[in-house]
Amino acid sequence: MNAQKRTLFSQDSEVGQKFLTKIGAALITAVSLLSSPAGAADAKSKDLLTEKKLAALAPTFESYVTSGKLAGIATLVAHKGQIVHSQTIGKRDLGTGAPMTMDTIFRIYSMTKPITSTAIMILVERGKLDLDDPLEKFIPEFSDPMVFVSETEEGVVTVPAEKSITIKDLLTHTSGLTYGIAGQTSVHKQYPSFSKDLHVSSIEDVSKKIAEIPLVAQPGTSYNYSVSIAVLGRVIEVVSGEPLNEFIANHISTPLGMHDTDFYVPKEKLGRYADNYTVGEGGSLVLIDDNEKGIASGKLPKLFIGGGGMASSIIDYYRFCQMILNKGELDGMRILKESTVELMTKSHLPSDFPNITYGTTELKGVGFGYGFAVVEDPAPTSSPGSAGELWWGGYASTSFWIDPKEKIAAVLMTQRVPSSPVNSIAMEMRRKFQNIVYDALKL
Repeated sequence: MNAQKRTLFSQDSEVGQKFLTKIGAALITAVSLLSSPAGAADAKSKDLLTEKKLAALAPTFESYVTSGKLAGIATLVAHKGQIVHSQTIGKRDLGTGAPMTMDTIFRIYSMTKPITSTAIMILVERGKLDLDDPLEKFIPEFSDPMVFVSETEEGVVTVPAEKSITIKDLLTHTSGLTYGIAGQTSVHKQYPSFSKDLHVSSIEDVSKKIAEIPLVAQPGTSYNYSVSIAVLGRVIEVVSGEPLNEFIANHISTPLGMHDTDFYVPKEKLGRYADNYTVGEGGSLVLIDDNEKGIASGKLPKLFIGGGGMASSIIDYYRFCQMILNKGELDGMRILKESTVELMTKSHLPSDFPNITYGTTELKGVGFGYGFAVVEDPAPTSSPGSAGELWWGGYASTSFWIDPKEKIAAVLMTQRVPSSPVNSIAMEMRRKFQNIVYDALKL
């Protein structure tokens, strides 16, 4: 497989030609958005990262495509409010040969979680709910939850929860909820699959089903990566009176100019959608053909999954990251107060909690805020980042990180599932990405 590297700013690239020919003025707008976000630093600043300093990124990620590990990949780095690197390699569709481009739309899976968490904090700011509010205030079916203790031949042994699940518990994955793939007990097996068909059930229906399942831990006592953020999606609907997709569009994606970010890909944009692939026998990539029932059916779904249901482009997601890095504002549009972002971006897990997990991967030196993993101690993370760094990723091996100390926002988009733990290269790519960026800071 031949790697095809393109940068957004290459005038003689295939992407540049297509954009200039087909969408002219739209390209100019897109480039303007990329090159001049709010708070942009002086491009001539001696300590600003440059494409030249980041030259090692190209061969590093080309190797994943030429080896057949990835169909394609897009990477973007912003430093001090200015995009200093953007690159695409390979294909978004191996079947048609369509190239990866900067306007390719990806399914971002769990990178939806920070967006939904931001939506919750908007409601908190407006006094519509409190972080200590009990979940049953908004979804009565969560009243009097039971907690799993053990499993016997007679069935599941449970005890009553000692306290209610709170909004804060949901934001920090300490609610006692989990994911079905996180274990093998009969409790885990009761969790519904979110991905079979998005056109059958609503998040209201799914939340009620989840409420019937015993918790795997007492609320507030341990971290369990979970469907908590999906449930918060239903809380947003109840509190705001708007469907989740409309609330996020009205209060986050549209104000931020994230025009390709939604819970589905409209028909007119399907040509830009990146098909997802998994690893088949012999290590070859195999298409996951679930578009008719999923996010790329071209139809508005019934189920809006706040924990993993959105699609976005690398440019769009960068704009969200830059808003967080700017403490709630981008291009003169304020989404959150500075104090709210500061609250979201510090860990709220007690110091005596066990290490958190990313999927099923244990993470050392990392806490969890409201929507983000928070690096508390870089030393045990095998990462060159800073204390206070924020990050997360998605099931299709996508990832992002935000470093407030170094003023860096970086996004990696691709389309290989799963991200963890089987056949995972997601963490490997993230580490290589960071190593190159932080090495470049020393040049």
